[in-house]
Amino acid sequence: MVSAGISIKTLCPEMLHVSCVAHCLNRVAETVRELHPCTDLFLGKFKEVLRCNLSRKQKFKEITGLPLPPKPVITRWTTWLQAAQYVTTNIDKISLFIASLKSSSATVKSLQSIVSDENLSCELLSLDDFYFLIEATNSLQKECAKLSDAFAIIKNVGTKLDECSIRAPADKFAASLAKNPDLETLCTEKDLAFRLRMEFAPSVSVDVERSFSLTKKILSSDRCSFIEQNLRMHYVVAYNSFLTH
Repeated sequence: MVSAGISIKTLCPEMLHVSCVAHCLNRVAETVRELHPCTDLFLGKFKEVLRCNLSRKQKFKEITGLPLPPKPVITRWTTWLQAAQYVTTNIDKISLFIASLKSSSATVKSLQSIVSDENLSCELLSLDDFYFLIEATNSLQKECAKLSDAFAIIKNVGTKLDECSIRAPADKFAASLAKNPDLETLCTEKDLAFRLRMEFAPSVSVDVERSFSLTKKILSSDRCSFIEQNLRMHYVVAYNSFLTH
């Protein structure tokens, strides 16, 4: 995306190219995950223990009184942080459930070993400084968000990352923004007419990527005679699906 923007700007030097700022925060979240390997391993094992096991899921609800934990999916933004936040908030209850497991499987034994590891407690305490990335990323993905609001979110994220004791996420954030120099130019332009035209300019490519995912679900090998009219109606229903929430 960055390389494509640079190439196009050679032909259109006045063009402002802004890559998706939500991707920028996702790269920071990935750096946070890499810095907490014990938590990452715990979440993977915890997910595996509950997966496709109705009796364990029921036992988890009975012992903890909690809803099932969110599933961390690397390709879905903030889900890893959401799962880590869930564990941080409910670690005592989760520990009781893990201790009650009597299975001799390697996964259960590994999970019981990790939950008693002091490194896990230290990492969960450290992660508390980064959970604000969840709300920030979700706010950037809202429909009809103003460009000024997106820039304010980015500045706030930068300030909070600078306050963290771990420097790597802040450095990753700065490196990502350095590859997106036109963002600040777009947001700090003084010309009033320009700012009014660009007030609702998208700062993220989320809608485009979601349309790809939607099309993948609609267009499958089982639908060889899908006509354009039906495709259009499917898109209308999908686009307005938020009305049913």
